[in-house]
Amino acid sequence: LYMELSGWWFHKNVEFLVDLVGPERLLFGTRLPVHDPGATKATVQYADIPQ
Repeated sequence: LYMELSGWWFHKNVEFLVDLVGPERLLFGTRLPVHDPGATKATVQYADIPQ
């Protein structure tokens, strides 16, 4: 199972997914050009997760 992160910019969702499936199963995606990549990028940048 791999989770793609575009559209997951709600508060604490990245932390939830890291806890649920682990960081090695997350794939950064922006769904460009449909969505602006800034929201997804900021959600990952400011998430309280290990580097």
